[in-house]
This record gives sequence, structure tokens and C-alpha cells, in this order.
Amino acid sequence: MNYERAAKHLDICSVCAVGIGTEAQARADLKKQHKLEGDRLFFLPGVFNMKRLNPIYRKTMKDMEYALAMRVKDSKRSTQADQDSYNMLKNGVDYYNEEALVPVMHWLAEP
Repeated sequence: MNYERAAKHLDICSVCAVGIGTEAQARADLKKQHKLEGDRLFFLPGVFNMKRLNPIYRKTMKDMEYALAMRVKDSKRSTQADQDSYNMLKNGVDYYNEEALVPVMHWLAEP
């Protein structure tokens, strides 16, 4: 968050994106939004838990969950992505993987 603001004040050597999507999607988004790519860009799979969000984000996500619930009930309009997103919002997800830190640690250890 706030990459542009940080880049104005800091010499950023690497970026670690954390998310619940795929690494390919994260890289595509970072390339498009911030023109970032290469071996200094890392992806760390994360966790989504509705209960841990601050009240404002929780309200937003609850609204999104409700909208997706309505779409999922209408199977004619529902896609697999809608169903996956609804399940994630409803039940949470945990994609944390300690092994994803290995490339970051190797990069940090370089002279």
C-alpha cells in the first residue's frame, strides 16, 4: 500500500507483495500499476480473516459478501470465481507458506 508515496522518499530496492491471490496475478497487477517486475519482486501468500479487519474494511467486505451471496444464489449469473470469492469472504482463507520466504532470505543474504 502507498508504494508511490514511499518511492518519493525512499530508495526502494525490493517489493514483497502479500496477498490471497496468485503470484501471477500479483506480478501482473504490480507491473501494471507501478511498472515493477524482475528478480527484486516477491510474492508472499497471505491470510484473510473477516474478524481481524478493522470495522470500516469489515463493513465493506460484509457488503461485498452479501452482494456475492445474491449472485451465487442466482446460478445463471454466478461464475466459479464468484463462488470462490464468496467462500473466501464467508469462511476466510489461510495460504501462509513459510517456504515462500526462502527467495526473500536468499536475496537479503546477497552481498
